[in-house]
Amino acid sequence: MNSSTVLKKTLPLIVILLIIIGAAVTCTVLSREKDNPVISDPDTEYVSAKEGGFTYSINNSEIYKKLKANVGLSTLVTMINRDLLKDVKNSSNVSYYDAVTTEAIDKEIEEATFENGKEGLTEEEIKKAEDKFLDTMFSSYGLTSMAEIKEHYRLILAKEGYARDKIAEEIAAKNEAATQDSEKYFTSSDYSKYYTENYKEEYWAMVIPFSTQAQAENALKQLGITIVKENTQTATTFTRWVKGEGENQVTLTTNEVVKAMIDLYNTVYAFKKENYPTNTLTLQEGKQYTIDADGNYVFNTKVSEDDETLNALHYTYSDIYAYQSSVQNYLKNTMVSYTTASEVTYTQKWFTPTPQSYSSGTIYCFIMKLAETAAPSQEDVKEEIYKALVDAKVNSTYIETKMAELRQAKNLVIFDSEIEASYVSSAKTYNVTHKTTKKENATVVAKVDGHEYTADQLFNGMDKIYGISLSISLINEKRFLYNTEFNKYYDATSTAKKEKDRWIDQEKYKELTTEVSNEKLNFSSGAYSSYGYDPSEMSWEEFMQNIYGVNNEQELRLYFLQSDIISDFKKSLGDLSKVDENSDMWKFYSENMNEILAKKFTATGVHLLISAYSDPMQAVTAASTMLDPKDWSEYQVKLAKELTDQIKVYIDKAEGTITEKLNAVVSAFKASPRFDAKLEQSASAQVVIPDAPYVFEGIEVGKFKSAGLTVKFEDLGTITEGKMVESFNDAVKSIWDANNNSDSMVIYGDYLVTTYGYHVYANLTTTPLDTWEDEDGKEQVLPSLEIIKKYIEDSEDEDLTDEMTKAITTYYTPIFTETSSEGYWAAILQYQAIKAMDITFNKTNFSYDSFIRALDLTIDQYMEEKIVYNK
Repeated sequence: MNSSTVLKKTLPLIVILLIIIGAAVTCTVLSREKDNPVISDPDTEYVSAKEGGFTYSINNSEIYKKLKANVGLSTLVTMINRDLLKDVKNSSNVSYYDAVTTEAIDKEIEEATFENGKEGLTEEEIKKAEDKFLDTMFSSYGLTSMAEIKEHYRLILAKEGYARDKIAEEIAAKNEAATQDSEKYFTSSDYSKYYTENYKEEYWAMVIPFSTQAQAENALKQLGITIVKENTQTATTFTRWVKGEGENQVTLTTNEVVKAMIDLYNTVYAFKKENYPTNTLTLQEGKQYTIDADGNYVFNTKVSEDDETLNALHYTYSDIYAYQSSVQNYLKNTMVSYTTASEVTYTQKWFTPTPQSYSSGTIYCFIMKLAETAAPSQEDVKEEIYKALVDAKVNSTYIETKMAELRQAKNLVIFDSEIEASYVSSAKTYNVTHKTTKKENATVVAKVDGHEYTADQLFNGMDKIYGISLSISLINEKRFLYNTEFNKYYDATSTAKKEKDRWIDQEKYKELTTEVSNEKLNFSSGAYSSYGYDPSEMSWEEFMQNIYGVNNEQELRLYFLQSDIISDFKKSLGDLSKVDENSDMWKFYSENMNEILAKKFTATGVHLLISAYSDPMQAVTAASTMLDPKDWSEYQVKLAKELTDQIKVYIDKAEGTITEKLNAVVSAFKASPRFDAKLEQSASAQVVIPDAPYVFEGIEVGKFKSAGLTVKFEDLGTITEGKMVESFNDAVKSIWDANNNSDSMVIYGDYLVTTYGYHVYANLTTTPLDTWEDEDGKEQVLPSLEIIKKYIEDSEDEDLTDEMTKAITTYYTPIFTETSSEGYWAAILQYQAIKAMDITFNKTNFSYDSFIRALDLTIDQYMEEKIVYNK
């Protein structure tokens, strides 16, 4: 055994329900200098499970010891915290527990249930989220009713309320004693740092993006405007926008520039309007701007709380920075805000006469700054900052620290030496030193002022939350130890005095005795010191109890035996070494291997992705979000199908390779201007721009681009099953099924839709599946039982060719892994076996129905998430 063995051995024998423990149970030296408190009925049967002629019985003592070792500390701490918070009162003379309002609890529950909010969810989605929350609270905390769940959150909020009052006291005391700023709880630099990081200026601006400089200039040409660039910037010769040509060129006035910027903005953002192309204008007179009696444009620069469309030109610092940090910097440090007095001169900085290039030339923006709203002064938001600083301090560590201090202030005494040792270690993490006691108590585990906690009370508390999980685990362990169908090595019912005489298989006894000896040697030699198990600080007996939960070497031997039996059980579920071709197991493998085969294919291909984004910069900026077609407008879906059809017609008629053809479509999309938003949204109604057509080889690129669609060419290389999303995978497979050995290009005929958009897919080649040759020289695809058996016996067998081995690992191994190696299928079978048992609970804090519910939840989860072949 190596140094990692101990960690592997600590894994549960089966995967049981997830247990969330509030406080970590540390591996601490267990002091046994005094007798620990005991429960009142240790020998009473806790649960019995009958399976055929076998009965698996567990008594209270066994359950109590296992629970205490794993969750005793966390359960005790929770019980104490609840009682203390019921006792301790706030400044209003109300206990912290009672001070928690129903509204606060309901808010916590709603936030836990709907992580991303409830708004916009259907009734079905709401019900699904609520059911999932209830299942989580049951499996994690044993809570079976909403009343119990509310009490769970009441304690969480009560702890936070207490911690907030404590920090307020600490702040007041420290500030009162401070003689200078640096001695205060929150210094001036704390306030300034938070202010600088969180309070930023906001902007009103028109930011009009294009993918290329040519696109930006062509958008101006649609408006009859060109950019005249001069080499020098003087009062008479500077870069400006003009109308007309040659001697008839006229520089645009301020109002004409503003109107042009509005037109450009509306053209670029038209597709985002609801009911586009019927509605096209984002910026409208009388809403986002007005025109005064002198023809000057006056913009709304006040945030509306009622009509979000009025805020179209408003950017918070975070908005503009996320969109493009360089734009934020330009607005802040270079540009000035437009006013009705702004002029078009060589010194003007209220708009950019040339498109500004960002992100290494992938973004070109015309920008017009309308207003800048300064951040509030630090003094005005001082109270907000104070609250934020306090919120940051009152984290889980602070809350638990205050609770640890409260427990000490209330004179916590722990009589159970094992829990006490763990608590001492845990308290240290909160800088609390817990004073141990040499006093003993036969029944009381711990006490604080006004409260005692008996072993029976602790047992009930642990049992309610974790009893189900532990019961499942222990019944399963007993099953593999007592059921002779599995255990053929050791007679668990033997009354022989000597342990050796109880072993049916003496060789197995020797093997496991050696394993125990090796583990003891590993421990004694310090192999596990780096994991916190130092032989100079703990005994071998303490090591066995900490790691394996056993008290002596005999129990450790049985622990290893159980592990081996379950390993043999898992292997037997899919072991083909001793079956013939008529066996049910081989039929199971054959059916599933054929299902794997039915999904296999190998092809190469390219595609053009037709997609839509939530912003006009498409995939250029980090703020861009690709939309699932289910979130597209009906018009965009209609046009995506039209575009698909037009591209296919073009592919069929045009000359050149498929790559050349599809890249030509991408280039045409890039070159085409969007439709002027003021005009009818058709190519015939638009201003013609030389070298930038709205239609390319029958493809109405301008129309599709104006609707917010974009295209992207990708060479997909080799495509195999599972590489692409399901619908794409199925499309490629259908082509492969039609001809699995072809060099002829095939265009997928139907509309191919994925979460990324619509795809025009061209399959370039298909390749037949790998084969191996049997002894008769016939080519085979699936591995035979004969070669699988050889592989099981010796994977390096020289009779196994590389082709045979590949067939085995491709078709057989995935099924064997799920059935025999991963453990999920084995766990399901074990859970199902436990469900079928005649189970009697004699002392539990949960019902039989809850026990079955716990099993069903895990079975359903594994079947849904982990199982493919054993459905």
